[in-house]
Amino acid sequence: MEQIFALDIGTRLVMGLILEKTPEGYEILARAQKEHRHRAMYDGQIHDIQAVADAVKAVKEELEEQIQKPLKQVSVAAAGRALKTTLGKAHKTEIFPMVWEKEEVIALEMEAVQQALRDIKTEEEDIPYHCVGYSVIESLLDGQNLTSLVGQRGKEVSITVIATFLPRTVIDGLTAVISRVGLEMKDLTLEPIAAGRAAIPADMRRMNLALVDVGAGTSDFGITRDGSFFAYGMVPMAGDEITERICQEFLLDFQAGEKIKRSLRSKKKIIFTDFLGQKNVVSREEVSEIIAPVVMELAKKIAKEIFRLNGGSPHAVILIGGGSLTPHLPEALAEVLNLPKNRVGIQIRERIQGITGEKALRGPDAITPIGIGISAL
Repeated sequence: MEQIFALDIGTRLVMGLILEKTPEGYEILARAQKEHRHRAMYDGQIHDIQAVADAVKAVKEELEEQIQKPLKQVSVAAAGRALKTTLGKAHKTEIFPMVWEKEEVIALEMEAVQQALRDIKTEEEDIPYHCVGYSVIESLLDGQNLTSLVGQRGKEVSITVIATFLPRTVIDGLTAVISRVGLEMKDLTLEPIAAGRAAIPADMRRMNLALVDVGAGTSDFGITRDGSFFAYGMVPMAGDEITERICQEFLLDFQAGEKIKRSLRSKKKIIFTDFLGQKNVVSREEVSEIIAPVVMELAKKIAKEIFRLNGGSPHAVILIGGGSLTPHLPEALAEVLNLPKNRVGIQIRERIQGITGEKALRGPDAITPIGIGISAL
């Protein structure tokens, strides 16, 4: 069976998985993760190629040791920094009814993506863009909307896609890191496209749901309706701003502030030494109160983007990513979106059906790397 090396290069953490397709779903054969030694990425953009490459190399070597064979290709996803999205359409008519096979449908999808790219080039003449993924939002056969055209018989087909594009500079940074550790890029997609495959089952996509991947540097969006993802977006704010507020309040370096933020999930009393050597003891409630204005600001920015993409509040919001564990973020989002509190929740690996292996891999930050592997397979 084919095995996929899925790599999630995050602003704070690099996580790698080896996945294999099974009759029941997907099995995680191995996993490894490594934090960047210092802030080598900001808002999803690689600033220090070598530092990020060092983290990727450590993950690669650990996985090779676990599976006892070298890794040569990798599937990755890009954060939606400077993301452009646009619709593309393609249409084809035959004289006589024919059976539309998979290859012909994919060719028509590619034609729709090319149309979207031409529109992007018209808008941004001086900036080269690269397609990082697309979703089919409408498939018409003789005027009837179908979930899939493959195997269907008819004379006239029309496909509409929403295609996503990133500037070449974002892609070139990923390529530089991957090539520096002796890997070849097998697949590239957009983080919310990958995460959506894992987090929201196909039959749930008929609802109007907002998937929000809250990472360290960016919060990436995918919104579903009528059976597919129809919109993608990003705001350049996430968990790092929460950490920075803690650092400012208690005079800490970034790593110490990050440690305090994570300890809010489990500790009632937090003990630390500040940059000037003073020992401090604070309660979880005190820290939560200090970061509350930043949490609300993040919630408002996420809600504003959801309103822009969706034209109103969705039926529910599904949060993933390490930043989704920020205290009171779900409640703040429910408030600004005017949703009941039980309509904003966190998706975790334990609730995803059809994923076996690596039981220790838990929580919302495992969703995107799993989705990358599913997308590649």
